[in-house]
Amino acid sequence: MTPDRLVRGATDRPRSTVAGRVARGILLLPVAAWSLVGCYAYLPAAAAPGGDAGLAGRTVRVTLTPEGTRLVQPVLGNGVLEVEGVVAKAGPDSLWLAVRQVATGPRDRFASTGTQVALPRSALSRLEVQQLSRRRTALLAAAVAAVLATVASVASSSFGGSGSGDPGPSPQPQRIPSR
Repeated sequence: MTPDRLVRGATDRPRSTVAGRVARGILLLPVAAWSLVGCYAYLPAAAAPGGDAGLAGRTVRVTLTPEGTRLVQPVLGNGVLEVEGVVAKAGPDSLWLAVRQVATGPRDRFASTGTQVALPRSALSRLEVQQLSRRRTALLAAAVAAVLATVASVASSSFGGSGSGDPGPSPQPQRIPSR
């Protein structure tokens, strides 16, 4: 048996390899969970699968006409231009929404508590349905993979080099000649 086998077992791994794998695993978990969220886009309701018929239970964003802004004022407040929410019921002439968010301007968005509001179709200037965007999700997944690869290489190099675990032969004592 070689001296190396006497010092460490045949299946022992250097600490740097184990530590690098643990660090990569710890970093991978939250990033992988976050990447599963995906990216969504809004499509015009006519372009969405099922059209207006399949709106019940779907998340939509509606842009209101000036008349629609006046109609929702008592329920949602002044100056609401867009309403985002889940369709509770869709009829030929109205849409019932459980409101998630309202917008009073391009940068002014406010969360809602799920207030339900009935919107006549005549009060809507645009109706969009939320869809999972495969392209955006693929780009996000590629970006996450690139970041993970970079972090993993940095983490493995910071935990040590190749890490053979063998310090080499011990130095021999030096003899000093006596006079």
